[in-house]
Order: sequence, then structure tokens, then C-alpha cells
Amino acid sequence: MFGCLFLIFAIHFSPTLRRIFSHPYAVFFGSISFPLYLIHGFLMRSLLSWVIFGLIPQSEERWFMTYIFNTIGFGLWISLISFLATLWRDRLDTAVIAFTAYVEEVMLGKKPLLPAPVVSQYKDVHELQVTPANGHDAKEKMELPV
Repeated sequence: MFGCLFLIFAIHFSPTLRRIFSHPYAVFFGSISFPLYLIHGFLMRSLLSWVIFGLIPQSEERWFMTYIFNTIGFGLWISLISFLATLWRDRLDTAVIAFTAYVEEVMLGKKPLLPAPVVSQYKDVHELQVTPANGHDAKEKMELPV
């Protein structure tokens, strides 16, 4: 507990640490940290293990190629998981924020749960007035030449 407090105060009072943590890369990875946390376990147990142990040949004779392929596979996995976490942040988080704002307004009584039904301003179809300006005059009929 005290370690966290010392770390927070160190970042707060150190211009160097503030500059490091306010760098655009650090801010980006801070913004995708929670989706990254949620996604990485599932993808690590499924996709990464399948790529490392299923696609890349594991042999003792060609150990150097195995390490190269493992490094490439891990780099591609990091890229994929960063892309999916960014997609989660941009698409899913914004929809969830809009939904929770709607639920909050409903719970506070600022909005109804369902929108009110639309009531037509016309009580009866026969009350509509048809004018010659729109070309649908009921009184005027055109006769065709014989």
C-alpha cells in the first residue's frame, strides 16, 4: 500500500517521470490497458499457443529457425492483440458509455424508459384538405379528348 503511495507521489513531483508517462505511446497503451487485460488471456491460451506449438516446427536440429519463427509469431500476436484492444476501446467502450448514460437518465427520471408513441395531428383522413397547388384537387377533373 505504501509502495503505491510513494510511486504516485514520485510521479507527481518528478518532471522526468511525468514527461515519460505523458508521452503519446505511454498514453496510448494506458488507454488500451483494460481491454488488453481482458483480451490477452483468451488469445494467449488459444491463438498464441496454437501458433507457437502448431504452426511453427519444433526441432532440436534447427533451433535457430525455431527462435526466429517464435519471435515473429509473438510479434504478430502482440500486434493483433493491440489492434483488438484499440478496436474494443473505440467501438465497444463508446457504445457502453452511451448505454450507461441512457440507463442513468432513465433511473434518475430524466428520460422515459420507452419513447412516447407518435400521435398523428390528423384525426381523420377525410379532414385533410387537398389543394390545386399540389395537383390533387378532387373537384377538378381533366377530360381526355375523344
